Amino acid sequence: MLSSDLLSQILGTTLVPTDLVFAPDLIVVALASRAESAPCPICGQRSDRVHSRYRRVIADLPICGRQLALILRLRKFLCPNAGCPRRIFCERVHGLAATHARSTTRLAQLQRMLGLALGGEPGSRLAGELAVPISGDTILRRVKAVPAVPLRVE
Repeated sequence: MLSSDLLSQILGTTLVPTDLVFAPDLIVVALASRAESAPCPICGQRSDRVHSRYRRVIADLPICGRQLALILRLRKFLCPNAGCPRRIFCERVHGLAATHARSTTRLAQLQRMLGLALGGEPGSRLAGELAVPISGDTILRRVKAVPAVPLRVE
């Protein structure tokens, strides 16, 4: 059902699938980073000195009416710059999810569109039918997170 080619188109080339589990209403894809090094988010210097590993679970858009959960196995690195205030930093997954986010940017965008179109509770009910369960309050938080665009008066 989910081939490596399809996953690489969806997730990019830095993450590779390591396991795939199907349940009646859930698909779980385990992914690991294959990058040899990562840049420090403060000073930008690349490091290949691994400090530790951690697991991050991220929700993604549903597939065939099933929720999709991505389990990322990422690393923490030691910053090589002695003057950098950050000694240990986490590997980032650019383009997939924001820092500290528990859902992909694609899923957050869908939830925001549901909120803009329907509002909190109605959007929550439709999201549940689309295999994207979310509370009405969270949908409203997604809508409020959109930066306001100033109106041009001519």
